[in-house]
Amino acid sequence: MRKSAFLFLLVMVAAVGVSDAQGPGLHQTQMIDPQRGVEVGVVSVWATETFLFIELSPTMDWAISKVYFHIGEGDPPVTSAGNALLKKFDYAEAYDDPHPLGSSWTFSLVELGYITEANIAIYCELLSSRGNSVRKIGAWAFGPYQFLGPRGGWWFDYTIATPP
Repeated sequence: MRKSAFLFLLVMVAAVGVSDAQGPGLHQTQMIDPQRGVEVGVVSVWATETFLFIELSPTMDWAISKVYFHIGEGDPPVTSAGNALLKKFDYAEAYDDPHPLGSSWTFSLVELGYITEANIAIYCELLSSRGNSVRKIGAWAFGPYQFLGPRGGWWFDYTIATPP
């Protein structure tokens, strides 16, 4: 009996390692500034039977001023140089008053076409003000897939649990 339990566990561990896809359930990853290679926040993604939720939580020094999302079955759009083509992403939002505590978004699975697995790329512009100076950076949700252009960036797969 112990030998079969060990074999079952071994098979399960091997099966989990086969796919880079995250989900269903909560997936968290870092928001990374690819130019400096530093973490500037956390991205959380989860789904229910009807909605996909995304939450961005920047670190204390940063506030979200603009965000872009690609959520779809295909890879994120890129330029001929391999950089992300942000203006072709599925969703964008800019804030006149940046959000220092983070933001969350809800996407209807009906509007997403009840896809079962989504390629998700998230890019945001962050502002930091210290004294009289304001700094602006770009950050990506970290994932196993990388944009090959010089600007960098990442994306990941997320498995969505859809209704029967």
